[in-house]
Amino acid sequence: MISNQLDPRTLGGIATLLVAALLCLLYVYRRRTYIVCWVCGWIITALSMLLAAHKFGSVKASYTAYGISQFLAIVGALGFVLAADAYRARPRLVRGYALVLLPVFMWFSLAPLVLHTAAAFGPGHLLIAGALAAAAIGHLRVLRQTWLLGALVVGTTLLAIAGSHLWVLIGTHASQEVSRLTYIDVGLYLVGALGMQLMAFEDMTYELQLTNRRLETAQNELRQLVITDALTGTRNRRFFDEIIGRELQRHRRYRSPLSIVFIDIDRFKAINDTLGHETGDRVLREVAIFLLRNIREAMDPEGKILILEPVLPDGNGPHPGKLLDVTQLALHRGGIRTVAEWETLFASAGLKLAETRVMWPEGPTDMIIAVPA
Repeated sequence: MISNQLDPRTLGGIATLLVAALLCLLYVYRRRTYIVCWVCGWIITALSMLLAAHKFGSVKASYTAYGISQFLAIVGALGFVLAADAYRARPRLVRGYALVLLPVFMWFSLAPLVLHTAAAFGPGHLLIAGALAAAAIGHLRVLRQTWLLGALVVGTTLLAIAGSHLWVLIGTHASQEVSRLTYIDVGLYLVGALGMQLMAFEDMTYELQLTNRRLETAQNELRQLVITDALTGTRNRRFFDEIIGRELQRHRRYRSPLSIVFIDIDRFKAINDTLGHETGDRVLREVAIFLLRNIREAMDPEGKILILEPVLPDGNGPHPGKLLDVTQLALHRGGIRTVAEWETLFASAGLKLAETRVMWPEGPTDMIIAVPA
């Protein structure tokens, strides 16, 4: 009995006000511009429906009220368009929008006085459907960028509401049919509100995931800065301290040899004293580039380049002596050209091998050390 006496537009207005209230509570926890646009859109839509449902004593006042309610419904739909834009970037409200809406307002408020409700009925539903369709497309674009399920729900709901306005426009104008569609719209409003709530919570999760990815990237970059020598781009002593324990444990477990080779640049002090420290830095960089191209790991603590090349457990890794021979041969053949005054740094044998044997409790270890000539 109550539902028969209650105008469906009044019911819709109350429902949209409740939706706006729920979104206001959501805004307390999630202060975002798109939520404000949603709230404004729902409040203006509620005012439109309540104004259309109100009974006026004057016929002209009723016509004018109906036209203004249609205009408010258009503005409310545009609020949803702004919400979709506000999710991606901060919306810009310019004076041109008001200049466009001003003649529209004048038409919907004055034309019904002369042409009755027909002047606002067709254009109103057409513009409302167009604005809602634009809002739906905007939310579906958000879905394409972020894969938020809430954006899908909101977009499809707004499309369905736009379709109901078109159905009213091209279908029957019987009051029973319009009332039935209004009840359907009320249900769609509730579904859209649920989608907005879901989209806001998903947005929080999405932002948290994005922040975690940025934090992880920043941590990786910071770690690379910590373990990389700024001059040569090779690994530094800190990195060596991190991995040497693991490599030694692996070597003990599999009883395989582990080689640590120190390489010193011949007459490096003479280079610094004669050509300056800037040239010495260039020499260090080019030596480091050579090592990075030819050897698995390279470091440069305090001017010396440290190379770590563990032999694989299956015995297929390079032999330490062979590694040094290949390195020396490559240095002799290719050289490292830096300045005209120093054609080739490693023109003569710059390394001398000294072999020693270190006994671990678990087994023997072959240690081959290369020292300056």
